[in-house]
Amino acid sequence: MTRRTVPERAPAPDIAGLERKVDAPAGDDMAFRSFLKGREDDEVDGAVRRILSQVRSKTDCRRCRNCCIELQATSRQGDIERISHAVGPSPEDFTGKYLAPDDEEPGLFAMRDKPCPFLREDGCAHYEARPDECRSFPHLDKEGFAWRTLTVIANQKICPIAFEVYQRLKRELWHRGASGAVPFRRRAEKAIYPRPNHRA
Repeated sequence: MTRRTVPERAPAPDIAGLERKVDAPAGDDMAFRSFLKGREDDEVDGAVRRILSQVRSKTDCRRCRNCCIELQATSRQGDIERISHAVGPSPEDFTGKYLAPDDEEPGLFAMRDKPCPFLREDGCAHYEARPDECRSFPHLDKEGFAWRTLTVIANQKICPIAFEVYQRLKRELWHRGASGAVPFRRRAEKAIYPRPNHRA
């Protein structure tokens, strides 16, 4: 698995002020969530992937590591076998020492503790063997973005990329549309959702 390409001197993400930034547009975030559900999935997903590519090119996740601190990553059997091979113990011993079974989904395990026990000052001690969930976090480029926005809104307080993508998407699709730009196609069966009220 290759690492994402980022500038060699990409600035460290600003984690200290992230929660304050997220709280400011909180009301708009929920209204925008409703707005997105009235848009065509393929167009929303395409806009998200384009913005995500731009944001990732300027962000080095390995200098942030906030998700490794705040979340308990989940793993499935394939992840467990890959990580245990990198760490040393058998999959059974690895599971017993580091993981706890998920209460609702059979075959899914979560790290017992946070921060992640494999987090180091310079990043993940076993980066190439990390779980699939860690590889895809904050999961913005999966299909059906408009129907997963509650998770995205919550992740804004943890991940600078999630915050930046959601706020840019809001400016591009919602605020710009209110200023007269050609809007995205609405779903024929959906009602027209409100746009923000821009005042001079």
